[in-house]
Amino acid sequence: MATTGASPQFIFHNANVITVDPKFRKARAVAIAGNRIAEVGADEEVLKRAGPDTQLVDLHGKTVVPGFIDAHVHAIHVGVSLLPGYVQFNDCRSIGDMLAAIARKAESTPRGEWIQGSGHFDFDLIQEGRFPNRWELDRAVPNHPFFMRIRGHLGVANSKALEVLGVTKNSPVPAGGYVFKDERGELTGLMLDNAVYDLAMPKLPRTTREEWLSAIRLMNQRFLREGITSAVNQSGETLSYLQELKERGELGTRWQANHQGSSNYFHRPVEDIAKAVRDLGAVTGQGDAWLRAGAIGELHSDGLIEAPWMHEPYAQDQFGPNWKGLLRHDRETLRAICLAAADRGFQMEVHASGDAAMEMVLDIYEEVNRQVSVRDRRWLVTHGGILPTPRSVERARNLGIIVSTQQPVLWTQSHYYKQFWGEKAVANVFANRTWLEGGVLINGSSDVGISPLLGIYMYVTRKNFFGEALGPEQAISREEAIKLFTIYGAYSTFEERLKGSIEAGKLADLAVLSDDPLTVPEEKIKEIQVLMTVVDGKIAYEKSGSATTKP
Repeated sequence: MATTGASPQFIFHNANVITVDPKFRKARAVAIAGNRIAEVGADEEVLKRAGPDTQLVDLHGKTVVPGFIDAHVHAIHVGVSLLPGYVQFNDCRSIGDMLAAIARKAESTPRGEWIQGSGHFDFDLIQEGRFPNRWELDRAVPNHPFFMRIRGHLGVANSKALEVLGVTKNSPVPAGGYVFKDERGELTGLMLDNAVYDLAMPKLPRTTREEWLSAIRLMNQRFLREGITSAVNQSGETLSYLQELKERGELGTRWQANHQGSSNYFHRPVEDIAKAVRDLGAVTGQGDAWLRAGAIGELHSDGLIEAPWMHEPYAQDQFGPNWKGLLRHDRETLRAICLAAADRGFQMEVHASGDAAMEMVLDIYEEVNRQVSVRDRRWLVTHGGILPTPRSVERARNLGIIVSTQQPVLWTQSHYYKQFWGEKAVANVFANRTWLEGGVLINGSSDVGISPLLGIYMYVTRKNFFGEALGPEQAISREEAIKLFTIYGAYSTFEERLKGSIEAGKLADLAVLSDDPLTVPEEKIKEIQVLMTVVDGKIAYEKSGSATTKP
């Protein structure tokens, strides 16, 4: 496990190295020369390579893993929502807390200017178990339009915002969208999926260049603290900003930038779709090890929590007794996009949360495959459907489909999921064991930038914040969970020969952990700390006291 060449600049030794190579071997030392791994093996062998300028890093038995890969994350939008201009709700535990946070922001915002809320918070920890309505928001912020976009699927507006947006109780509701009303037929301020995209997004303040750049910098630092060295970002509109930081040498972590998904195709005639795909520019894989063009995606076939497209009605009747979710793109449009993507050589990543959506997407992939082979294109289905059938698993395997699952999102949202879908369905959200045993590769991801170590814990235990195991029969082994965030993530981006494991010749992207996720008690996995992150052969993050360096 060695390459020849100059003396390494680093040798990490006295370590517990989980290589994630094909045999999942362990080692004691890693040598890094330039931006590549030069040798992996026993201390006595690797230390022989030391030259006069080699830095010897004694890790005192700490664990080294390949740099983590978040294979599906709306990272830059998360970063924007964390900027100072947005109201943050992460510490809120009630609607009262949320309203107080909004009111504080209003005090420092000129009357009449927009106020926006962050898009992610802990649903299950909100005492009332729901979102504030527009009348509650009006009490907190009567003189400013307020809008909060949640997970990209749900929007919440106060009355002033509805007025500015021009949304009334008589406004037409776009296909694939939903507008919430009370028993009197009055708008509650909540809107869903395509209603957010059509009725709200076009009139909200545009994110500025400086905000995009700040968001990327913020997420780079957050990734490094969590041992993430590569991410697949789900927003094509930010590619130019990633490129700008790359040219400045400020990128920090590796990015695959997916091309614009659903919003690029809403209301576009089917006959224009092929041209829209041709106009996308860089095909999947173009770029370099720092920044690559990715798939077309995330392209939505259905909703997420409130509106996955299902065969059977939901457990709740909030939308009516026969609610089966929303179809956000019709079948003909989805098929046209996928066929144009196949013709140009793009990878596809289509969101399918419900079982009916999963089957429709697989139908379309099969139809396209009969005209243009996609077997080796590594097309993805994101979220992976609830209760996948044996037939769906077989079809995905035969097409070489990768299923991208996001177990971490259930950490503080599983109760919210359960109220819509019921116990059985929630137990089979992210049916990781079913997919793997059926021969379908899955990758690990967070959707919203949650720690991979918490993710590994959840893939292994299926537990949420409250310690409840959700469908424990879908749990996977620790080795499998680590692969999800390393080599399987690399495979998803056609980079398994470049990264994803600690092997000679691969990129020197590593994370040093306080404990071994393979051997610590299960409940301790989520408490493991990242002590150091190495990107491109350089120490990009180090927690104080984590290592001893000897020149």
